[in-house]
Amino acid sequence: MIEKTDTVLLLRSVMKMSISLNHLDEVIEDNKYYKFRFKKEASRWSSMMDIHTKELMGALTDENSELLMEIYNSLESSLDKVQLGLGTSKTALFCYYVLLKSAINDIEKMDDRRQIYAKILEIPTKTVLKTIENQYRFIISTKDSNEKDYTNVVSFLDDLGEQIMITDKENEDNKNN
Repeated sequence: MIEKTDTVLLLRSVMKMSISLNHLDEVIEDNKYYKFRFKKEASRWSSMMDIHTKELMGALTDENSELLMEIYNSLESSLDKVQLGLGTSKTALFCYYVLLKSAINDIEKMDDRRQIYAKILEIPTKTVLKTIENQYRFIISTKDSNEKDYTNVVSFLDDLGEQIMITDKENEDNKNN
């Protein structure tokens, strides 16, 4: 049985993955970085995620479409100011990467990561992340003018996710502080 906390973490992860599909579409459209092993792994990942995120997002839309759209828009617009260089494909690849990293962080916080749905999301996503890290090292070495790297953006997304979709455990921690 899935715990309520795990359900919220899984939903946060799926929301981030769903949004990351938009950034992947930009990468594919530009075609500059959609090559070699990344192309193979991202294509496989997106096909699978399309099926799983549509199913879950459809169920959430039926439940409370206004709330879902509010959460989705908050997460989606959170990366609007991220800009790497002049081209949009580099920025899109970066945003795709950090959203997936943050989504994996949510899955890794789950008490029961062995559940099938979590594994279906986790394993191929980690494969795509590893491929990006190997094929496009600039993603993990990019720093802003304050010498902050991608981990700061991932932490920001983690914190934002916790603020807009809070678990019982996080709520309890906030009350105790």
